[in-house]
Amino acid sequence: MKENYTELHKIVLDIYKEFKSICEKNNLRYFAISGTTLGAVLWNGIIPWDDDMDIAMPADDYLKFINICKTHLPKHLSLSQYIWFGAKLHDNRTTFTSINYIHDPKKYNGVFIDIVPLIALPNDDNSRTALIEDLKNFQKFGLLYDRYNDKEFGLTKLQQWKKTILTSYKFGSTKYVMDFSDPRYVLSASGFNRPTIMRFEDTSIPVSSNYEEDLSIQYGKYTKYPDKKTRQSIHDQQSVLKLHTSFKELATQFNQLPEWAKTMFIKKNENEGFYLKSKYYIEDLLSQANNSIKEKDRTINQLNDRLSYYKKHPIIDRLFRIKKTK
Repeated sequence: MKENYTELHKIVLDIYKEFKSICEKNNLRYFAISGTTLGAVLWNGIIPWDDDMDIAMPADDYLKFINICKTHLPKHLSLSQYIWFGAKLHDNRTTFTSINYIHDPKKYNGVFIDIVPLIALPNDDNSRTALIEDLKNFQKFGLLYDRYNDKEFGLTKLQQWKKTILTSYKFGSTKYVMDFSDPRYVLSASGFNRPTIMRFEDTSIPVSSNYEEDLSIQYGKYTKYPDKKTRQSIHDQQSVLKLHTSFKELATQFNQLPEWAKTMFIKKNENEGFYLKSKYYIEDLLSQANNSIKEKDRTINQLNDRLSYYKKHPIIDRLFRIKKTK
């Protein structure tokens, strides 16, 4: 990343402070998650080589926050919502956009903090597994819709699907929770029900009181610093970052490109979308095929077991001998 991390971190922190102020004024709950929890625990602030913050809000609070942002945001901040993910609160005086969106200036945004719903999961193992699988399937199509403009499921259907996942269980009424944007990790709800407040740069942030367990689940030996070669943001190689150029200005520059140049970005985007879709579809088809094969194998084994049993029965054995004699 060519830009200065110190200056970037200051912008990110200012966005967080505005977010924090809105939440406190409206009694909305929020927590550090993932890398921001790691930063709070090990550095009392943003991870030195990170470029954003990760915030989770109970689904009810998240939906209230989205509504508040429609009318109560400072002029320099904007909110971008994503079907598969959550929202980004960003500084619209800057540019920090994914290369996946470079072909579509309408999706450009600035330096940001991520804000995602924290969903409650059922206590029952089977119900919890089913909801997580539903979320994974939703994200496949939500990502295709957001990033690759795939309209197969349609916005209305995806929004209804999302609302069902967000509101199926009430935060605080179950033992487990999950970051809506990352269905890999099931976390204990108790730590979020009784969060601890940690110093974060020159301010503070609520963190799950089970942060040691949470970080171990997500990062393994989280107190061990990664190798210097891997100390870079996940967005480092996948983004366009300009701290002193608004994304609207960058969008104008893109629109002034010749058509052949725009086509290169669009083709790249279409190819990535096709690959992603094919990858998911092939995985689904293989899964279905494997399940079908396993089911047939089970049925054949059951039939063979039954046949073996009946062959050993005296009467059946006699019939087989009579048949052979004839």
